[in-house]
Amino acid sequence: MSSNTFQPSLWMKEAFEEDAAEVATILIQAASTAQADGSEAKAGSRLTTDDAYGVTARLAFANETVTGLEEIGAEIVHPRGSRHSVGVVNGTLILAIKLPANNKGVDDIKMKSAVRRRMLDLAPVREHTTLDFGADYELTSSDGRVVNTTEFGTATRAVLIALKGSARSGVEHLYIGDVRLSDSGEVIWLHREELPIDMTETTVAGLVALDLKPQDGSFASGALPKASLGLVTNDETVTDNDIADERTDSTDMKTAVNDESSKNSR
Repeated sequence: MSSNTFQPSLWMKEAFEEDAAEVATILIQAASTAQADGSEAKAGSRLTTDDAYGVTARLAFANETVTGLEEIGAEIVHPRGSRHSVGVVNGTLILAIKLPANNKGVDDIKMKSAVRRRMLDLAPVREHTTLDFGADYELTSSDGRVVNTTEFGTATRAVLIALKGSARSGVEHLYIGDVRLSDSGEVIWLHREELPIDMTETTVAGLVALDLKPQDGSFASGALPKASLGLVTNDETVTDNDIADERTDSTDMKTAVNDESSKNSR
């Protein structure tokens, strides 16, 4: 998905509040960086398989997401047993994953990691209203288990970001939304939307593609030259004599070059 401008949806604003546009920017940039790192790893490995690409892109996407979120002041937590830290923005935990090469699509995701399952247990079924049950309320998962939220900081909700891409095709899709897990770990999307993959700059109007805005100091960012417009008078009309003079000048130049070449050869 691509577009010249992008406005965060109502769902994005509800999940991340005033940070919605910045979060979208960070996720898109993280996906782009992960793709570049993965491609570089594949080239450096000199392997015919995409193993180096897949591992590098997966790790880079998670790390770049956390790094970007930390820069905007997100809470960073390290869940028990997890290889990566995760960011929490306005109470929403952001779990960023790279889909494996053998994945059949965004509707074919299965969470095998116990850590990821615990994170996504924070994603209860919600509409557009957050209910306050009081300080003694215990968050439960879909099967009724009490979720231990202390390892997730202030997070009361989790969203999933899924990057689909390959070494050959690059970043293809970037999905985000609310999910719940089946008993066997299959991801069931309760809400899903797609972020544009070429938007990397936040503006008042939304997100704008970098390639549409020339960088400072580039040729494209310079002022347009002033053109002098006017009518050509008869005195300025090119005549046959002018053409003959140009031919004579050209002939004289060739003769001079040939004479110089003859001298040097002697």
